[in-house]
Amino acid sequence: MFLPTPFLAAKCYWPGVTERAVALAAGRGAAEAEALSRAGSAVGYLGSILFPDDELVLCLFDAPSSAAVRRVAERAGIPCERVMNSQWMPHPGRQSNPLTADGALHRTPTTHHKEATP
Repeated sequence: MFLPTPFLAAKCYWPGVTERAVALAAGRGAAEAEALSRAGSAVGYLGSILFPDDELVLCLFDAPSSAAVRRVAERAGIPCERVMNSQWMPHPGRQSNPLTADGALHRTPTTHHKEATP
């Protein structure tokens, strides 16, 4: 069993967002988080969750404050609408936690079903 894992999520309404745009922003976000960490404010960019149909991205951070996340987002050109305190609450039967200390997002393979378009 895992304890809840706290993290901060930057909610980004992003009209026209694409996987490529998120990937590029992720690289910039990781670089800015590393730079801020070297300056004394430990920030880790954990990854993003893209909701393409809603033009929404959640960028996940391990950071000491919302202000640190906003600073990284601004410097990385990530359109952050707000920063939310969040917790990963794993299913009791899960064998692993997808939010790990090394910043990697791990998941159990599943089948993704896309709605059929009429």
